[in-house]
Amino acid sequence: MTEQIQLIAQATTNATTTNAAPIVIPVFDNLLWGTIGGLQRISLGVFVLALVIGGLGILFSGDDVHGKNRLIALISRTLIGAGLVFGATTIATVAKTYFGG
Repeated sequence: MTEQIQLIAQATTNATTTNAAPIVIPVFDNLLWGTIGGLQRISLGVFVLALVIGGLGILFSGDDVHGKNRLIALISRTLIGAGLVFGATTIATVAKTYFGG
């Protein structure tokens, strides 16, 4: 029994002291970067269009406070969504560095 414990301890020590190569999965890498790139290309136009429409709506809404508040909420949600979509690149880069090399 003690011999097995010593073998496990030695294996654990060897595993923590050696430099292990990261696991690279090319299919996952291509899927991840292809999906993010495509999503960003499509969403850029949608975000710009939504912001322009919201901004023009605020400019031309006159004294309609309810309409302005609704358009401001639309612009806020659009900016948050843009931050998530374009921040996905940073998240993916960190994930690729940590998991995929």
